[in-house]
Amino acid sequence: MATIGVRLENSPPAAFQVYNLPTKGVATLCCPCFTGDGTSVEDLTRAEVVMAGMVHRWLDNIRSEIVGFGNAFLLDCPQIGVRETRHIQGDHTLDIEEVFHQVDFPDSIGMGAHPIDTNPRPDWLKDHGTSYPAHWFFRIPFRCLVAQGVDNLMVVGRCISATHEASGCIRPTVQCMITGEAAGTAAALCVRNQYANVRDLPTDTLRSALQAQGVVL
Repeated sequence: MATIGVRLENSPPAAFQVYNLPTKGVATLCCPCFTGDGTSVEDLTRAEVVMAGMVHRWLDNIRSEIVGFGNAFLLDCPQIGVRETRHIQGDHTLDIEEVFHQVDFPDSIGMGAHPIDTNPRPDWLKDHGTSYPAHWFFRIPFRCLVAQGVDNLMVVGRCISATHEASGCIRPTVQCMITGEAAGTAAALCVRNQYANVRDLPTDTLRSALQAQGVVL
């Protein structure tokens, strides 16, 4: 992956990312973005139109401004991806201070390390003095996956129980894989050991099984 800066028409320099794919000569570029309500069909439609135009303008500038992209052409422009909408209300709601300060949850089911990239941010996060600790990471508690007030309902991925700020760290692929493996493992253990409710599953049993599967706890 490479991050490239380019000036687009009369706008300030913009940064985007280039991901090499296994197919020779094919790359994925991101991230044009649009701010709106991901639960609003009007905003989603508007975003599709705005970003389609943005992609074509980017392509024109990339061809003329970046060495190696002179003959580039567009293969595909997928449907808009929504970073965040609704979250489950879980037995625990992960917040940004727990993420930043690396709280060691007794029911942690894995570690993430994606930076805090949501806006707006708490005022204390805007202070350059609040830099990340060395080798920074954070833990994800299993209770964030368990729906509050509902038996045997687990939710994984972007919509687990977390605040908006913490969601910026949870939403990327690696963290979604961690929560998905934990929920699948928990369900299998409940069936195997005949636990009627996922809340009856001992934390140590789940964590031991995840660790045996190679999960870093």
